[in-house]
Amino acid sequence: MASGASDGTDRADIHPNKAWEDLCPANHESMILDLTALRNHLSIRPGEDAITLQDARLLLVKDWLNNVHGAHDIFGLWDSLTQRQNSLLAVLISILSSLLTLTSSHYTYQALGQPIIKTILAQTYTRRLNSYLGGSHAELILVTLKLFNAMSSFAGGREKKSVSEAFGWELKSLPKLLNMRRKSTSDTFDALAKPDSPAQAKATFIEQHREPFLSIFKGLVQDSYSIIRRVLEICWAGLWSDPKIKRTLKINLFNEITISHLLKLYDRKVAEDDDPDHVPADLVHHFLLAICTRPGTGICFKDRGWYPRESDGEDEPGRGKIYNRILANVLKTLKVNEDLRQQELALKILAACPELVAGYWSGAALTLEPRLSSKWIANISFFGSVLSQPVPTWSFHLIGTALYQPTPPPLSTIIESILPSVHTKVHFTRGLQSTSGLVQHCTALALAKCLAKYEDVLKLFLEVKVALEENETEGQWSRRRKDVEKEVRRRVPDFQVIVAFSQQKFVEVPGTTTTTSGVTAPTSNVTRIALLSESAHRLLWMYQRCLPMVVAEARFDVGKLLQGFAGKEKTTIAESGDEEMTAAMRLHVVQQLHVLRLLKDSDQFGWSGRIGSTSQSYLTVLLNAFITTNIHAIRMALSDLLEYTLGESIMFQDDPTEPHLWLLSLPTSHRRRGTESPDGAILTDEGESVITFLDDCVQRCLKTPYRYLEDLHVLAELTVPQSQSMTDRDESLPGPLLMTVLEQLEIKVSKKMLSPSDVLAIASFVRKLVFRLSSNQQDLGFLRAVADKFSVILQAKKLFPDYPVITSAVRKEIDLLRMALFPDDFSLQSVSDEAKAFLSIIEEIPVSTTKEARKSSAYELVDWLRLVDGQFGSHEIARVVAVLTKLYPPALSMVLESLSPETGSLWKGLDVGSLYPEARTYLLFDYLFLHAGPSQIADGACREVLSQAAFGCEPNLGDGKRAVRLVGHRLAGSYVEQTRDLFFLLESILKRGSIVLPSSDFMILKEAVFIRSNLKPYLISGSLSNAEREGLHHLIREVLDPTNPLDRELLAIPSAYWLGVLMSDTINDPAQFSLASPWINYIQHQELFSLLDSLSSDSLSAETLVALLEPVLSAIKLMTTSKSEPGRALIHRMSLLLSLYSMTVSTALEELIAIAIQSSLPAYHDGGQCREAFDETNLIDVVKRAESRWSRGLDVWPTDLPVQSFLSQDSWTASTVAIVSGLLYSGHLPRDSFISWLSTDHCTARSPEHFIIVVHAFFDVVSSGEEELAEHDCWITHFSRILHIVLDNKTPQSIRLKGGACLSLMACFIPSNMADFLAILVRTVQTLPVSEIYSELLLIGQFLHARLPRLTGDFIKELVNHGIQWAIRYFTEEEDPSLNETLIDLTSLVHVAVGIKPHLAETVLGVAIQSRLSHLAAVEFVTALLPRVHLKPVVVNRHLQGILQHANFFKYCGNVSPDTASMRDAVVQLLHTLFNLHLANTCQITHIEPLIKIYRGTLSKADGLILSIFRLFETERKVAISSILCQWSPTPNLLSSTSLEAIQGLDPILVLRTCLNFPSWRRLDDLTTEKASSHEVQLYDPIFLMLLFAQMLAENPPESAFAWVEVFRTNIVSLFIRALSSKCEMIRDIALCQLAGLWQYLERPELDINDVPLLYNMLYCSSDDWKKERGWMIRFLSDGMMSTDDWKVFKGRHTWDLLASLFQCSEDDRAFRAGILDVLANLTCNVQATTSLILKSGLLSWIEIQLMTSSGVEGVEWVKILDNIMTIVDPDDPKSSNAFFVFPLAIAAALRLSLLPGPQVANLALLIQKLVACLRDLEGSVTVPPSISSRPLELDPHPRHLYRSHTIHETQNCAPLQVWGQSVEALWRILMTLKDASELWGVVTSRILVWRAISGTTDGVTEWTRAQVICNMAGR
Repeated sequence: MASGASDGTDRADIHPNKAWEDLCPANHESMILDLTALRNHLSIRPGEDAITLQDARLLLVKDWLNNVHGAHDIFGLWDSLTQRQNSLLAVLISILSSLLTLTSSHYTYQALGQPIIKTILAQTYTRRLNSYLGGSHAELILVTLKLFNAMSSFAGGREKKSVSEAFGWELKSLPKLLNMRRKSTSDTFDALAKPDSPAQAKATFIEQHREPFLSIFKGLVQDSYSIIRRVLEICWAGLWSDPKIKRTLKINLFNEITISHLLKLYDRKVAEDDDPDHVPADLVHHFLLAICTRPGTGICFKDRGWYPRESDGEDEPGRGKIYNRILANVLKTLKVNEDLRQQELALKILAACPELVAGYWSGAALTLEPRLSSKWIANISFFGSVLSQPVPTWSFHLIGTALYQPTPPPLSTIIESILPSVHTKVHFTRGLQSTSGLVQHCTALALAKCLAKYEDVLKLFLEVKVALEENETEGQWSRRRKDVEKEVRRRVPDFQVIVAFSQQKFVEVPGTTTTTSGVTAPTSNVTRIALLSESAHRLLWMYQRCLPMVVAEARFDVGKLLQGFAGKEKTTIAESGDEEMTAAMRLHVVQQLHVLRLLKDSDQFGWSGRIGSTSQSYLTVLLNAFITTNIHAIRMALSDLLEYTLGESIMFQDDPTEPHLWLLSLPTSHRRRGTESPDGAILTDEGESVITFLDDCVQRCLKTPYRYLEDLHVLAELTVPQSQSMTDRDESLPGPLLMTVLEQLEIKVSKKMLSPSDVLAIASFVRKLVFRLSSNQQDLGFLRAVADKFSVILQAKKLFPDYPVITSAVRKEIDLLRMALFPDDFSLQSVSDEAKAFLSIIEEIPVSTTKEARKSSAYELVDWLRLVDGQFGSHEIARVVAVLTKLYPPALSMVLESLSPETGSLWKGLDVGSLYPEARTYLLFDYLFLHAGPSQIADGACREVLSQAAFGCEPNLGDGKRAVRLVGHRLAGSYVEQTRDLFFLLESILKRGSIVLPSSDFMILKEAVFIRSNLKPYLISGSLSNAEREGLHHLIREVLDPTNPLDRELLAIPSAYWLGVLMSDTINDPAQFSLASPWINYIQHQELFSLLDSLSSDSLSAETLVALLEPVLSAIKLMTTSKSEPGRALIHRMSLLLSLYSMTVSTALEELIAIAIQSSLPAYHDGGQCREAFDETNLIDVVKRAESRWSRGLDVWPTDLPVQSFLSQDSWTASTVAIVSGLLYSGHLPRDSFISWLSTDHCTARSPEHFIIVVHAFFDVVSSGEEELAEHDCWITHFSRILHIVLDNKTPQSIRLKGGACLSLMACFIPSNMADFLAILVRTVQTLPVSEIYSELLLIGQFLHARLPRLTGDFIKELVNHGIQWAIRYFTEEEDPSLNETLIDLTSLVHVAVGIKPHLAETVLGVAIQSRLSHLAAVEFVTALLPRVHLKPVVVNRHLQGILQHANFFKYCGNVSPDTASMRDAVVQLLHTLFNLHLANTCQITHIEPLIKIYRGTLSKADGLILSIFRLFETERKVAISSILCQWSPTPNLLSSTSLEAIQGLDPILVLRTCLNFPSWRRLDDLTTEKASSHEVQLYDPIFLMLLFAQMLAENPPESAFAWVEVFRTNIVSLFIRALSSKCEMIRDIALCQLAGLWQYLERPELDINDVPLLYNMLYCSSDDWKKERGWMIRFLSDGMMSTDDWKVFKGRHTWDLLASLFQCSEDDRAFRAGILDVLANLTCNVQATTSLILKSGLLSWIEIQLMTSSGVEGVEWVKILDNIMTIVDPDDPKSSNAFFVFPLAIAAALRLSLLPGPQVANLALLIQKLVACLRDLEGSVTVPPSISSRPLELDPHPRHLYRSHTIHETQNCAPLQVWGQSVEALWRILMTLKDASELWGVVTSRILVWRAISGTTDGVTEWTRAQVICNMAGR
């Protein structure tokens, strides 16, 4: 706004009195100038900094308003002016606006501006202001709006609601004002729309003034960027981000019309100011993305995906099958083919709401008719993008679970999301047949996306089908899958169209290029051709993959697709050289991938056929491509195709993995044309020679395979020893193709049909093949025979005498093969001088700059290595490697294949250790291992390289098995010096396998090593050397786990063999013993005990017995860590163990005795929490072990136990302690003997840990029998020693806890020394440093006070006073969470302590308030301390103020979230305690005011205490607190101006919940809310609301119809009606008084209280809204059934009989049935109603019928209803007690049945058996926490309340472990009531001991049970 003129009228020396004099009417002449000057002086400029307290304007206003209260002079002048004086009026209103802005700037001045606000809000002035807005004076309109804005912003928005009510929203000129706002350059906004407005004010505004708000958007398209941004930011932050505003209100604002106005902003696509980011289209785009694309936010609802909207029966009229109707309509208006932003919006909407896709196509009107236009291209692109969105898999699951829906989505929805019914087939067909390549390409892409979506759908349907275990014919998902397939086949183009598209000669679009001579020449667009070709082949592959039946029906030879591999295109990639691949090349690679994948998926591909009329077969083409391609993806696809097709043929039917080895053996080198050998022989490309030869062999083998199979077996039989037959072989032979290769090679060599180069190539191939086949064979006999035959075929005399170099090279290949298969039968020559000279020449040749030239040079060097004679040393190899590394590093693999395997020369020359990380892709394990000599095998680094190479870059089981077989071959040879290191190598390979392989594959690999390999002879050999034995045992020890049954099974045969050796007479031989002893750990468990029994044999020598005893015992000890339980077997052999123990001192033997003793005792009988006892993570394992140990409780112990020998043993171990403790618990160690031992020096010499454990066991047994011990001299000494141990911080925590328990038990059960014990404790506490406190002492104090409350006063007093001093220091230091439990224990003692020192309490209270107000335990500690001491009033006031004025007081107490509820309760409890100490001093108004801001008016504990404090104030001060409570607001951090505003701000939903769940226990004379349940603490306090409403009626009742509507909308009147049924008479009187004041507003002044209103009319309504009417009546009946009087009305019309009949007739209407169950739940909460229904209406019989026909969905509800019945019915009534002949369905219900008086309920034992079976099933899914606290778990007690309608459908969110434990307790209590429960007694009691150990409870059922178990053990 303009500030006015500045022509000398802006005077800074204005004084308020002088100003007023000038403003008097007498000085009318200077009035306008003076007012203008005053306005200019007070005005606040836009962008001005914050107003300070020293601001001259603020000081002027202060003086003015102090002299003229409320600026009545301005209002007087205003009243004197006429409406025609617009300019003067504008100045006056501007001054008022400035006054409000200035006084609102600081809290201390807001009181000066409040009267001005009140005056302006008077009806007289608001009418004037609204009339100004309707006028035509522009300046007056602007300043009036400015005044409204200042009023709205005053004091943080205190008067926003009043201003909103006063503003003339219905003015006809309001649209005109909005036009003025658009033309303004400054941002002028409605303050009511600001984000910081109260939610209630915004909601009221939207409801009452919706049209003015919507009018903002009508012209928003014409506004500036800043205004658009401000409007959208306010809409997002102030409306959509405010959860307190109803979503329905927001959606009503942003409907299709509003969104259409926003969509107009998309046309403004460019920046409109200097900032390039200020684009209105981007702004609205992000806003719409926020409200339209996130389910659950904005106008985007979370629907059911592809499933239709849930409906309870028939659809309601006017309702569609989707929630997002607004978005569905918006989608149709988006210009997706013109604007990318709108396209993105549409795609994200459809992704968020996949249910909209099916209905989008019919209304979107996308032009999909193929044509060459940009619009069509955009349409088809958007079409494909929509259909390629992911499948909404989340909708396939049941809501809130991981279970799949039993029924699939509708077919129409699925198919419309894959191939919509918009002439898809026709459009796709025409598009693919179009003459335009661009149209064809776009069509092909869209169709490919549809097929990809279809494939994803089929995969997901298959997953669901498998998960639901459906069959192919009856399963719903299976049938729907077939329906989808059928429909898709109908909608896709015919396959012949796709074939024609792929076979057409793509028209080359000519282009031009300029030559060097300047002449232009036409060129073809190869990229266009490649693009279309790739699209066509992609469709072919996808048709084959997705629609194989469609492809099978067409006559199409898929083999023709390989013509691209055989033609000119095959060398496109291979010959690209160093040039970067062009786009066409890359597309050609993708096309080839499509073809290869298609061929693999096709069952019509005849790979052995020929290509057209050529002589090339498909196999030849594929193999040529395999060896020539440089693209890894192509090579892998070719490998997969060849391995799959060849593996399916008869040639490799025994081993489908063998083709992989054939492919690895193919030559990959390439030679230049004209290459010759040194002897002049022409050297051709080896790949072509081998492939041509191999293709011929394949064709012959396929024609007569059985002939070659016979040859194969004939040759194999020659290699089998006479003592063995072929059937004894445990492996398969190679395929018959190998015999074909040998036959054809022999024929062609003998007939000279092969050139020298061909023979060399084939010989090299066969050599590498046979060597690699050795990795598939366990026995090399057959392959050695093949090598011999191979050698005969290629004898030197049969080769080429004219070419000696070639002949020598061929023979060298044979020698290399024999070196690999016959490593001991070869001799090598040294390298020649010519070879050294050639190396020198090669090293000096410069490296070429082209890649192809370097590769050719590398291959030439490899050829030279193959042709030269002699052996290369490491130096020469290093020179070769250096050259190849520069030329072409992958050629190094051929060096490995070409050199002779001399001992380590290659490893040294190649430097494999450093080179392998970079060369791992081409340095393979087979040849690396072949060249590894003894030194490499012995080197750990080399073994690590080999272990990595064994699994390659892509680890798989096949490579690992082949590697271990190669190692096995060398183990089978005569390499004694390498055996140990070979075992180490196997260990490295297996360890690597455990990392890179799945567990199942790794297990197969271990089987290949230990069962199916050449390792077997070593496992049972008795002649191994020490080194060999070391390696073997290392392998077994590192790889196999003796506690794993599967690993032990691998060694079953060798372990059985060595068991026989151990049990034979030869075991006395030390050599035999050293061989057999390492195998003891792997002997089967039963056989291991047989071996233990054999130790008593007289044939064993003493030395052998001692040596054998330790490993046997260690092996048995290992059984305790596995699933096996050796306890029973050991207890039966106790005599044997004791006899052995008397012969030798063995730690393992002592440990086994301890295991035997402890295993015969119930698990966890000692009551301590033992972390070691819970190593298992699954509860079922813990329970099984506990149940097993319980079953051994009746085992007979030996009668001659050497008790004293264990007790008096010189050196104690943990096993000794376990033995003594077990003897104490079992009663085998007499009490007198143990007490006598306590008096000995031997006892004193025991370590503290051992001493504490046995003493604790002794007193635990004593306490279980409640027996007192006589006086003894040792008690005092041991008490002091134990106390010293407990106070030693170095002692483990578990020992200190046991020690504390010992001290407590000694003080209780040795009464003669009790006084001495307490005196020792008192002196100990007095000598403790202030900085130390021990939780054990606190626990002792708690225990002793519970047992001896009158004798422990001094000890408790000293302990608490010391604890307070410790707490003072602790609160001043950094918080330590580990001490929280100590503080909690100290708090429990404070409650019972007397004689606490007041000065200590005062100090700790101050420190806690200052430093620990956020610490829950600290606040509870000082709260407990206050009632125990007397503090002076001044001290109490000081601490009270310290809390209320704490910097974080409102942070801790103002937040009502569940996370901070306990903290808030604790602080308020502390305040309540302080208030009650000195009422006369604490009840001050300054103490009450801060509590108003944190009071939420609910039934929570904190709010109940605050309300109690309010009442204390009124009682003490005799002053009503209503004047303060009128400022209360339900919104945090805000205050209300009146009680009416507070009432109108209530949450209607929360008030309604309070009505429906009215707290019947609430009383007016007791304001505490401790009885509130967890559900009720969130409800409003009805007493507070009624009192607040009474104050509102008395002081400021609503004055307008809208105000009354707002009051009634809060549902508070319903609360008064509900309160009439309260049990408190005073509450009923208050409610009646409120209703009396409102009677004139009731539509029906009289109500028939003896009838259910509108019962029949609404239950049997025939209107269109019958379902809604019926549901409303059911809800009304449910909420109304609260008392006996209600039941009388209910019964009068036989209402329940009507509901029962409706329930049975509404099987499909789940919501209606749930409502009737709500009614029944409330009925069964009333005694009279329940009794009447059982005796007169046959309720139990009716329930039984419903349960028999129930689908299981309502199981929880029925259980709770039955629980209500058993709880509410009087069991002493003979009429009702006979009604309990029904099977309960829950443990809680069964417990109630078992506790009924009278005879035992029939069939209860059978029910308990079923409950135990269910409990066993539950244990499988329960886990034990990894660490168990030393503190008891906080357990929820079993529910004792009745289940009403609001809780009947809820499930308890308890931890599974807690549910299990409480169920065990309940079952145990039930068993206690049965006459005969012997079968289940052990099952349940063993579990309750487990639960006692887990929960850590020291009292209750579990501890009593444990005590009784100990009594029974000690007395057996």
